Amino acid sequence: MWTLRYSITEASDNQNCGFSHIFFPVNAPRISPASNASARRGSPTWLKCNAIYPVILTTPTTFWLFNNTRLAKESQHYQSKEDGPRLGPNSTKLLSLQLHISNVSAKDVGWYTCGVDFKIDVATADVYFSLKDETPGGKIVHKEKCSSCRYPFFSAPTDIKGVIII
Repeated sequence: MWTLRYSITEASDNQNCGFSHIFFPVNAPRISPASNASARRGSPTWLKCNAIYPVILTTPTTFWLFNNTRLAKESQHYQSKEDGPRLGPNSTKLLSLQLHISNVSAKDVGWYTCGVDFKIDVATADVYFSLKDETPGGKIVHKEKCSSCRYPFFSAPTDIKGVIII
C-alpha cells in the first residue's frame, strides 16, 4: 500500500505562500502470480502474466527477462506484446503481458520474469518454463517401465530405467 501526497500551493500575496497537502492510500502495482509452463520441443508457446495498478499511474514500460537477462521486445525467437491497459475494478487498470516463444528447444528452459516499470516502482512475477516430458533440473532417461529398479538401493545410475535423474 502506498500513500500519495497531493500538494497545492496557495499564494495569498507575493511574500507568503501556503501549502495544502492531501494524503490518500493507493494500492501498489502488482502482477498476478504466473503459473509454470511447458511445451513440446519444436512447438510454439505463450507465457502470460497480468499486471494491475492504480489508474493514477501512467502506462508502464513492460519487459521480460530470461534467466535474469533482459529480452529484446522482438527477435526471431521471442516476441513480447501487451493487451491493454483496460479499466479494472476499484480504480485500477489491467495490463496483460505475453511472451511468444517460437520453436521451443532445450535452450528455452529456465526462469522467465515478466515486469512492469513505472519509474517510481517495479513489479515482477516469475514463471519456470520446461519442456514436456522433462522436469526442472533433470530429464527422463528412458520411457520404459521400471520393472527391475532397486530404488532406492541401486548401485549405479545404469540400474535405472524410466526414472528422472535430478
